Amino acid sequence: MRFVRMIAALSVAAACIHAAASAAPQSGRRPRPASPQVVDNSQTLDINNISMFVTNTGSFAYDKGTGNSGLEFPKGTGKTAVFAAGLWIGGKVLGVTRMAVSEYSDEFTPGAALGGVAADPDRADFKVYKLNRTYTLTADRDAALADYEAGAEVWGAPNVSVLPDGSLDILGDQMAWAVYNDFDPTAHTNRAGTTAPLGIEIKQTSFAFNRQGALGNVVFLKYNIINRGTNNLTNMFVSQWSDPDLGGAADDLVASDTTLDLGYVYNATNNDEQYGGQPPAVGYDFFLGPTVGGTPLGLSSFNKYINGTDPNTAEKSYNYMQGLNADGSPVINPVTGLVTKYQVSGDPVTGNGWLDTNPADRRLMLSSGPFTLAPGDSQEVVCAIIVGQSKNRLASISLMKFYDTFAQSAFNADFDLPSPPLSPTVTATPLDGGVRLSWETNAESYNAAPYNFEGYVVYQGASIAGPFTRLATYDLANGITTVLDPDFNEDQGLILPQGKAFGQDAGLRYSIELDEDAVRGGPLANAQRYYYTVNAYGVGLGQFPQVLESANNVITVIPQTPPAGVDIASAGVVGFTQSQRTPGPDPSTDVVVIDVVDPLVAIDANWVLGFKPACASCDSLVWYLVRTVGAAVDTVINNATNFGGGDTNPIINGIRPSVLSFPLGELANIAYVDTAGGSPAALGGAAGRGLHFFDGAGDYGANYPGSSMPAGGSYHTCMIRFGPPGQLAYQYIRGDVGDLYTAFVPIPFTAWDLELNQQINVAFRESDGAEDGTWNPTSASNGGAEPVWLLGSAYTGVEDPAYSLAPMNDMLSAEVDLRYHIYPRLTSASAVADPGDKVMFSASTPSTTNDYFTFSTEAADRMNTSLAQQEMTRIKAVPNPYFTHSSYETSQFNRELKFTHLPASCTLRIYNLAGDLVRTLQKNDATSQLTWNLETNRGLPVGSGIYVFHVDAPGIGSHVGKVAVFMEKERLNNF
Repeated sequence: MRFVRMIAALSVAAACIHAAASAAPQSGRRPRPASPQVVDNSQTLDINNISMFVTNTGSFAYDKGTGNSGLEFPKGTGKTAVFAAGLWIGGKVLGVTRMAVSEYSDEFTPGAALGGVAADPDRADFKVYKLNRTYTLTADRDAALADYEAGAEVWGAPNVSVLPDGSLDILGDQMAWAVYNDFDPTAHTNRAGTTAPLGIEIKQTSFAFNRQGALGNVVFLKYNIINRGTNNLTNMFVSQWSDPDLGGAADDLVASDTTLDLGYVYNATNNDEQYGGQPPAVGYDFFLGPTVGGTPLGLSSFNKYINGTDPNTAEKSYNYMQGLNADGSPVINPVTGLVTKYQVSGDPVTGNGWLDTNPADRRLMLSSGPFTLAPGDSQEVVCAIIVGQSKNRLASISLMKFYDTFAQSAFNADFDLPSPPLSPTVTATPLDGGVRLSWETNAESYNAAPYNFEGYVVYQGASIAGPFTRLATYDLANGITTVLDPDFNEDQGLILPQGKAFGQDAGLRYSIELDEDAVRGGPLANAQRYYYTVNAYGVGLGQFPQVLESANNVITVIPQTPPAGVDIASAGVVGFTQSQRTPGPDPSTDVVVIDVVDPLVAIDANWVLGFKPACASCDSLVWYLVRTVGAAVDTVINNATNFGGGDTNPIINGIRPSVLSFPLGELANIAYVDTAGGSPAALGGAAGRGLHFFDGAGDYGANYPGSSMPAGGSYHTCMIRFGPPGQLAYQYIRGDVGDLYTAFVPIPFTAWDLELNQQINVAFRESDGAEDGTWNPTSASNGGAEPVWLLGSAYTGVEDPAYSLAPMNDMLSAEVDLRYHIYPRLTSASAVADPGDKVMFSASTPSTTNDYFTFSTEAADRMNTSLAQQEMTRIKAVPNPYFTHSSYETSQFNRELKFTHLPASCTLRIYNLAGDLVRTLQKNDATSQLTWNLETNRGLPVGSGIYVFHVDAPGIGSHVGKVAVFMEKERLNNF
């Protein structure tokens, strides 16, 4: 069965707009007549790489408000691939041709037509309705859905409801709906039509998917065409008409592919005025044509003409629909000499068949028919616009056709497609010579079995539309690493397996700090724009495809210093407290750390970190984090399962919480506790030991270097308490065969097993070459090499031969009960362990729902006047001098000179050397930069010369500087 498909073109509109559209009308592009109806030109489908206007009068890919190109591709670049497109319908009423045309002016008017009468087109509910599948805010979703239910569903729009996951069950990831009709005879004024009305109503559903690959480059249009009149409509055709204007309008060629029911536009050379050497190709396809006798019709004709030869009567338009020339004569294929209804049906990639020549400002029309529509009957037609952009104009055709076949498969599956994970919510913080990206965990709620969430990928783009370079992949440690999927190979023009996921099995992370330009090489430069996206991906092994990745959500970042006067060091965590809901004997030994990772985005807030059961019948716990700002209380982390500490948790408002917990009875921490109120933390850990506790210098006896003791078992909480009184300890010195016992000597502390309430034995080793019978660590990095061992036996004050007769190497072989050890050092040469101070060896008591931790965060002081005054001297203009252009400029049409290191609020005035005020710029934002477009206050370009700039920052001060500007390539000696 053949399916007929059609696609509304995509591209990006900027400078190269068809001149005739906005200026005086030419024969091929005519001004829109005055119309009483409310034409809604406010909505675009913009969920993927395409941004395309849709209306309630049959027009699409055309900005009716400005008369400019209406399909931007890639979205956000300002480049446009289609100027205008629209629905044309023609047929016969008692043998007389009737047309309804949507060209530059539309013969459709907004609204439904019931009982043979059109409703008032000025009704506000006949607008274009737009819905997204997901919304960031529930209130936004509910408001959009309520408006749709009240104004669209009552006129026959598809029913939409909220799914259990909170998303809307719409077609695609974004959907627009409108209803319109051709009943108004006064609207039939387009010279391609100008007939009596057909009496039809159109319900149009436009939709697109937010995906990588094929579906990220397609917009679908579904028409429900209903005969609301009393006439029997015969020999009907439905057409997708377009004035593509692919980048530059004058170098377009078109073609048709009858094997795909496809018509398309491509560039004549690899030198387009908008797209340069990589012009895309835009395809229009009927996925479902009118159904006759139970069989959908395919593409029945493809026609082309150039600007200035547009059909100026309904008969010429109808002839084109039938696959004839405008005068009704048959079309002859010049290669075969045979009659055909498909113009330029050759293959430009291979160079075979009838190819378009003499590039010009083309129009194209795809038609399907004939069919009959009796009063009350309806037909459903599904079309699409597909855009492919590859390394050159011909590769773009091949890629577009690959996307077309993929989109056809999606249609054949009734668009019942598994969705990729949501794009994570990303925060980008500009740094001095760098950028920090952090993202939330919202993508991890992904549930689209058999696909499961797998990880995150960080990319840098060469522009806002790419191409994108992969910087890092953070994925679950589950054995899934590199995953292949079939994809279009641009070099070979074939469908080949290609890597789509590149996991490292190293675990998830939620932030990355970058200071290198992965696209151009070298360090990131202040004041330069960079483009990043963080995507989430899911994997379904054995599926087609195996990898589903969220669409690019590109963020533009400009590295820079903070505004003058911002005191980063003032942001921090205060008031950290561990508490129990019901006081009990066993508070948690879990270690909660709150790192201020991004002080520039820290806020004033209060926080609670608590614990709850993983499920109603679970013994295991998860933790959560609640934020309170004023009266607003939000759970910002929920059901967290990471109890391993570290830096792998998400960053929220600039802070990253972590929880370190150990199973009950295991060693959880070794820490110095100042209880005497004297010098805190007199002892720390010696450097370079590589252990797990006490600054990396304390651990189980089994983890002592060289030990063969078995690990595991249940360990008690123990304590060293500094005296007096102290106790006697077993002293060892290093020997040839191990650490040799020398004496039972006094030490300045006692050791206790707190769970048994029992004093225990201690051993220590003397420093090499300084054996004086005294335990006396130093402030050297190795602490004087005097480690301490806590033993498992009870202290009696009497020397025990089990220790005095055993060298330490025997102790390490588990012949004696070595329990814990530390390598201490004095934190300073004058540090003193005061009586009552402790070193605690804490066995784990994991948190329960009874435990919680509270703390507050403080935002950075953004107006430190003295700091701002110091930094005002750093203000400068860049580049200086400015020679005809700067690296900050994104196109030949804009100019950018920047002022850096500015305070948040200031006024910058620019003067010429005669003292005349040239430009005044106001700044009041959170950046440290301001851009001058090299224009005067009157919007005129400045001339070459030396300019003086004056920065006035109220309450801070002022600064004066100079900048040289060369607007043309002038030699300095001619300046």
